[in-house]
Amino acid sequence: MRMMVAAFVAMIGATAAAAVDSETWAKEWSVYRQFLKTPACGIAPDVDACIKVLDLWRRDFMWATDPHWKSLYVGQRNVAICLFEGCDGEVKTNPVLACGWSRLVLLAGHSEIVEEDFQRERTYCGALKTSIEKDAATAQAQRLIRFLATQ
Repeated sequence: MRMMVAAFVAMIGATAAAAVDSETWAKEWSVYRQFLKTPACGIAPDVDACIKVLDLWRRDFMWATDPHWKSLYVGQRNVAICLFEGCDGEVKTNPVLACGWSRLVLLAGHSEIVEEDFQRERTYCGALKTSIEKDAATAQAQRLIRFLATQ
C-alpha cells in the first residue's frame, strides 16, 4: 500500500511539474523541496507522515507559484507560514524567506488579504535582526514577483 501511495504522490508531482512546463519552476521547486526535513520519504521513519507532508508542501508550493492552480493567495500564505513555523517540525524554518513570502502575499494585491496577513508580515519580518536579512527578504519578495510574472 505504501508503494502505491508513494507512486501516486510521485505521479501527482510529475503531473504538476508538467502542467507548469517550466524549467524555471523545476529549479525553484528543487530548492524548496530541500526545506523538507526528510526530502526522500523512502528513508523516513514514518513513510506515511512523510508522504503527507511532502504532498502538502508540494501542493502549497504549486498553488503559490502557478496561477493555473487553485489559489496563489492560499499557497503563498501557507509557504510563508511553513517557512516561519516549520509545519509541525517537518519543514526547515527560514525567517528571511518567510518574510519574503509574507511580503509577496501583500504586494501581489490578492483580494483575499486579511489583517492576519499584515500581522504575519510584521511578525515574520520583525524577527529579522540585521539590515542585510531585511534587504534579503525584500529582494526575495521582488524576485518572487518577477518569477510569478513569467508563469
